[in-house]
Amino acid sequence: MDHDNIKSILEELIELCECEQKEITVDGEPITFEGFQEDVIESVYNIADLLGMEEIYLDR
Repeated sequence: MDHDNIKSILEELIELCECEQKEITVDGEPITFEGFQEDVIESVYNIADLLGMEEIYLDR
């Protein structure tokens, strides 16, 4: 889910965080908390990449 601009990432994050849990599915199954975390952190990493701040997560 790589994006080429921060606006689209933020729009996706807002949509993900505002929807009902039962509306979020992965392969037709409700998403787990771990799956939700994975989706969010991927977006955060993508934002860091676009801002040239990869060291935020690469240094961990």
